[in-house]
Amino acid sequence: MNRIISNMKKYLILLCLTLFVTVGIFAREEFTFTVDVAPTLLASMFSNAETEEDLLEFNTTSKCFGIGVQIEQMVTDISSVALRFAYFGIGFMESWQEAGERAELDFNFYALTFEGQGRYYLGDTFFVGGIFGFTRLTSAFSGTAFTKIDGVRVRETVSISASRNYFKLGAKLGWKFDFDYFVFEPSFGYDFNARAFGNTFGQQLGGNIGDDLTELDEAFDILANYIFVGGPRISLAFGIKF
Repeated sequence: MNRIISNMKKYLILLCLTLFVTVGIFAREEFTFTVDVAPTLLASMFSNAETEEDLLEFNTTSKCFGIGVQIEQMVTDISSVALRFAYFGIGFMESWQEAGERAELDFNFYALTFEGQGRYYLGDTFFVGGIFGFTRLTSAFSGTAFTKIDGVRVRETVSISASRNYFKLGAKLGWKFDFDYFVFEPSFGYDFNARAFGNTFGQQLGGNIGDDLTELDEAFDILANYIFVGGPRISLAFGIKF
């Protein structure tokens, strides 16, 4: 299975390189480089999440970040191709203390995404496009407990992680507004988790601790299908044209 995944990654990279080399022979000499801040805004929404201490008696802190960068090349007056890289991660740390004992639980999810896009412009600004891409989603959990045994303070730690690879397809529409060399590009669309590879998160995490955690796979699938890999997508990109 690892060999299959490795080969598919190579084919994706080769496809992107072939696409740009082939297109470069016929393409217009016009590139656009943009930075998408929508993942940053989405991450800030998670960063503002707080736990109701009177219900859970937890103290919650969060650390979230997201960013996307893209380079687009015009092929003709009305069509283009683009490559996009995006990072999106969210993490939370729960801590609580009772009767002289303290514990901390840190859990993180982050996704690295590479996409190839094709666009068709209907007019001067409006465009529709298709997307194919690859996402690697990782979940990491660590915990620390401070207890006293026979009056001696003891610190115990545990750390486990798991990763899974996905291929995705999507469609989007948006507007590309040119202000001389500056560009503002809002867009929205929907991505689909086309295929997942490797053992599930529940299988991997459960194997790390010698327990059956497959009952968590439904929750992980929801996170992948609607947040990290697929689901609705909004972009607010700013950049330059050269």
